[in-house]
Amino acid sequence: MKKYGYDQRSGAMFSWEFDFQYEGRPESVPDRSGVIISDDQIEDEMVGCAFMSGWTGDFILLHSDGKDHHYYLFGTDLRVGMWKGKEIDTGDLKKMTSRMPICICGKIVQSSEQMAKVCASFPNSRMYACPLVEELAAFGALARFVGKRPYRPYQVLFSGENNEPLNAEFREFDPSLDGDSMGRMAEIVMSGLPVVNEMKRNVIGVSSFYGKTLHKDWKPGCRMIVRVAEVDKYFPETPISSKNYVATSVPVQMEVSETLHWESGYNEKFSDVFVATDYMPGVSTFMRFYKTFSGRGFVFVSDQEEVIHGPIVPVFRSDKAYRVPRDKYEQSHGFLRSVCNAP
Repeated sequence: MKKYGYDQRSGAMFSWEFDFQYEGRPESVPDRSGVIISDDQIEDEMVGCAFMSGWTGDFILLHSDGKDHHYYLFGTDLRVGMWKGKEIDTGDLKKMTSRMPICICGKIVQSSEQMAKVCASFPNSRMYACPLVEELAAFGALARFVGKRPYRPYQVLFSGENNEPLNAEFREFDPSLDGDSMGRMAEIVMSGLPVVNEMKRNVIGVSSFYGKTLHKDWKPGCRMIVRVAEVDKYFPETPISSKNYVATSVPVQMEVSETLHWESGYNEKFSDVFVATDYMPGVSTFMRFYKTFSGRGFVFVSDQEEVIHGPIVPVFRSDKAYRVPRDKYEQSHGFLRSVCNAP
């Protein structure tokens, strides 16, 4: 029987039958006999984070809104599901973090500066930051049900292919060529044209690649995506917990090295950095092509479309690359962005 997880505060809902699906924020909820409603937001968020980490055994879980930090002993036992222990005293924390990994969830993951501070506190720890925020309690309520079965936690990927057509000139990708869409997008970005990356739908939580505008040159307020193979070269003094772990799921503020200043033209001391790994499908393929075409192991990314200038807006969907006239893009901007986030 299909089960649903629902959070009344956010209105978010997930389903599970053979796998998890994001159902958006529906106007009505299915028959309550199949709905698990979140009744403890914080605990359900922690359960969701624990499941998304994919970890089994014992670990520490940090839940924080960016101001108050609460650390708990958490664990996953494949026989009995997930369990939560008591809150950890700060006096015991350092001793425990020397031998246990750390999961992080809550609004804190939306702040790259706060994430950098946490990583600096535990520089050598294995860490995971859950990118879901508003939707996490609904997912956690459902994961609590699934976790009671002999079911191994894993890093769930909710986004799907976005092939919603646009009324604009387009070029189709070749499905027989592996990574053709990512290669073409990398080529356009390398040429100096910013690209709106709408290849995925159901983009929820903190996203650093899909639903963003990718561009070659630095702009004020932008972030960086860096290839994992070159993160040590560009950020040699950054803690392992940051560049090897947390920054693979959410952006983390890092101090820019002289090498990166020289290669990128970036003229600020710090940058928000996302490290490209296979944890986010597609981004490593894009960065591999981009490195081949440009010789650079990094690319810039922005939320706003203001970085796009000129009469044409390149918009990439999963099956086609579109050349959207700027006036049409601006008129239908709400539609374009909503499609990227639609269920």
